[in-house]
Amino acid sequence: MGEAYEALMVQMRELDVIGQISGLLGWDQEVMMPPKAAAMRAEQLAWLSKEGHTRMTAPEVGELISAAESEVNGSEVEQGNIRIIRDSYD
Repeated sequence: MGEAYEALMVQMRELDVIGQISGLLGWDQEVMMPPKAAAMRAEQLAWLSKEGHTRMTAPEVGELISAAESEVNGSEVEQGNIRIIRDSYD
């Protein structure tokens, strides 16, 4: 596993955490959230969505993808991950 791939995976794990938090807040909204908390919850979910999009479309992510693609020593799994991430990025 190359350095660029490892750095890319760190970014993707952070994006996954953002998605998990968003999912948890969405679940709470449907199950337990008091009705008067809707405005704040909307702000929270909007911020998470914006942050996830900003991180995923950052030029640094594109650079990491390109660098990881050029690391030829990756396994088939790593190459598949890079391909999926590239598709999402593009």
